Amino acid sequence: MAYVFKGNLHGLNCEECREPLIDVVVRLYRLPPEFRDVDPAVAATTKFTFAAVPDDVVERKQEYLIAEARTDEQGNFAFALGEKDHYQGEAFEVDIYCGNGIRKPKKPTPPKRMQFTLTALQPEWKQTEAGIYFEWNYVLQPKYWCYILSQFGYWTICGVVLTTDNVAVANVRVSAFDKDWITDDPLGSDVTSATGRFRIEYTDDDFNRTFLSPWINVETPFPPFNTGPDVYFKVETVSSPVAVLLDEPRTMGETPGRANVDHCFCVTLRVKAGTVTDPTPEQTPHWTRVEVFNVQTVIGDIAHNFQPEGYAGEPNSSFVFGSPYGGSGAVQLFGNVPLRNTASPTHPLKYRFMYAEWGWTGGGDGTAGALPTVAPTPFPPTDPVGAEWKVLPIYGSLVGDVYYNNGINPFANFPVIISSGDQDAQGFIKLDGKNITVPMSGGGTSVVSVSTTNFLRSNLLALMNSNAITSLHASRFPAWGGDLTQAGRSTTAAEQEPIRRYQMVFEVRDAVTNVRLHLTTLPSIILDNSNVVALLNLEELMTSLCNPINNDLHILYTVDHPHLNNYSLSISNNSGTVHGAPPLPNGEFTAGSFFFRGNASGPHNGTFTGGVPFSVAADPGCAYKLSLSFDTRHYNVSGTHIERLYCK
Repeated sequence: MAYVFKGNLHGLNCEECREPLIDVVVRLYRLPPEFRDVDPAVAATTKFTFAAVPDDVVERKQEYLIAEARTDEQGNFAFALGEKDHYQGEAFEVDIYCGNGIRKPKKPTPPKRMQFTLTALQPEWKQTEAGIYFEWNYVLQPKYWCYILSQFGYWTICGVVLTTDNVAVANVRVSAFDKDWITDDPLGSDVTSATGRFRIEYTDDDFNRTFLSPWINVETPFPPFNTGPDVYFKVETVSSPVAVLLDEPRTMGETPGRANVDHCFCVTLRVKAGTVTDPTPEQTPHWTRVEVFNVQTVIGDIAHNFQPEGYAGEPNSSFVFGSPYGGSGAVQLFGNVPLRNTASPTHPLKYRFMYAEWGWTGGGDGTAGALPTVAPTPFPPTDPVGAEWKVLPIYGSLVGDVYYNNGINPFANFPVIISSGDQDAQGFIKLDGKNITVPMSGGGTSVVSVSTTNFLRSNLLALMNSNAITSLHASRFPAWGGDLTQAGRSTTAAEQEPIRRYQMVFEVRDAVTNVRLHLTTLPSIILDNSNVVALLNLEELMTSLCNPINNDLHILYTVDHPHLNNYSLSISNNSGTVHGAPPLPNGEFTAGSFFFRGNASGPHNGTFTGGVPFSVAADPGCAYKLSLSFDTRHYNVSGTHIERLYCK
């Protein structure tokens, strides 16, 4: 059985500023004979600590190589060690070989090819169904990580932007510059995260420019007097018009701590409290999409807008939402809600979805063949909402991940799922402070509270349970809808499901003051979870299912649904389709034909000549299949078919 060794490698620039080791080769070596009987923990504190490995030593170590693997863009790697590797669970040495650099994009000049020893490791193997498993996550401390950066000519600035009263400043652009004697060099820029943090990566080439570049690149003043950049910063908003929040003078690059900075440089920048007043899209609550369709009309994106009637997409598509074949009826609602109020950063936000149904003139439960035209009363500005507007029912919804230290991996993550249990009496959901029970590496669990520093959202706001909404109406599916002997029968008006049209709102409030901060309205959306009435039979099989058919057959079919897309009948055998549609019956929705719902052949009659007659006299003797295929206009739901077999 294989030994599965998975891991992750990160380098630590400074507190809360890590980066993955990208595209490096992880090499596992057997311990040399003189260390095989030494406790790996002791070995790691004596010989097998971090060190650069000279080329000649790399060559000598080749005989001890067990296997190697490459890291991905998140720093992950994996080994499956077995008999071919002659491995049986013993301790090994872990090296990394940086033959392609350690970052993307790569430097324009070829990087050095260097190898480094990280440590000796005795995995604590655990038996699983997939094999013997061990996970190892390793963070190179700044002393070693910055040394590696220096060997490849890479530099990093990590920092945070705070107001003078210690509030994180999100979504502002931080630009770094190197003060030079002749021409200042721009080192790069980054936009701060929700926690105010930024990271700027650059290389030797970015600050070793002179007026003679690109022919002569060297930092001024010339080495050995100065080897690193002399850094100063500018902070400005990203929205238009751009406002400058901090504009440091060039002379800041001459001050202690800013002059000749190291390959890893960490800094805190402060802007005056109250200067950031324009909330960005990241900071603004908004409901953007139902599945892939725009809640607010986007000019130039007709294929993903809603029509006034509530159908989604272009008129020739006119999608609806739900499940016509007994599915969950789950519908994804996407958008963004920050955990906290930008204007009052200590106040959590809460959000909810509400819905109300369009009605018919004169009331009633709906008429097939007509759109509901009576809009709901406007959503009220304050509670109580009233009987017409209801809390949207939801399924368990993966709204993001919480990151935590599981005892081994400081970057462990666990899904944050909301359900109906997270909705209060008014339907509001508050994510900030939600307690998540997470697994720990050594067994057991811990509780982590969702906060602005550990939560990464998925942009899914909720998973609508459309079944719970439409089931408030009694099903009109006919009692005979599953009886084959009734194939060909037409549905009556009382048996036909009508179009169900709804209005939805998305509301965000300050959880402390209960003041409404945002409201988005989707005027109309069509939900449909009704079953397709579909029956297929042959008059010739009504007396005996094994009755052979010679010349003619009489097809009995019924297909009915308020949002049918198409239907067709066909006859096939093992060689493929023998008769298609047409001439066999078929039908298809066209743009604007909202009331197309199928057809019926006419029922069985006493002379066994009902339905649609069709000649098969010219068909050779064989086994055949008569199929009724149909598809509804439900978004992301495939069609299906039913069939009857006969022999000739």
